[in-house]
Order: sequence, then structure tokens, then C-alpha cells
Amino acid sequence: MTNHDDRSIEEVLDLANQITKTGAKVYQKFTCSTCGSRQTIDQPNTFFAEATCEECGGVTQIKACGMMVVQTF
Repeated sequence: MTNHDDRSIEEVLDLANQITKTGAKVYQKFTCSTCGSRQTIDQPNTFFAEATCEECGGVTQIKACGMMVVQTF
């Protein structure tokens, strides 16, 4: 399932590298493949291939489904 303008890991890592060069932090976002809930991982500047949904407990293979980043300053 690809939602919310999710992109491949290669695209997101390129974008994250550009953003972090400005001093901002980035957080990985993904859509749970089980319940469809939008999730943000709370570890800045770190990317995971899979994650567990805080809403339903389902495990999503993020690398296969796509992801995006949120930046903070």
C-alpha cells in the first residue's frame, strides 16, 4: 500500500540527506499495511526497514511499501 505521497527508500534517503545538511532533523513516516494508520517513528535521522504500528500492533515492511519524512528545525 502506498499512500500520502510515499516514496522509495532511495528517494527518501536522498531527501533526508539534503534536509539534514541544513541542520534540521527528519523523522520517518509510513502507513501501516494492516490498519492504514499513518505513523511517525520518533527517532530522528534514523530509518528502519520495518516497524510496528502503535495503533494495531501490525508489522509493516516499510522498505517495500514506501515512506516519507517530516522535518523539524
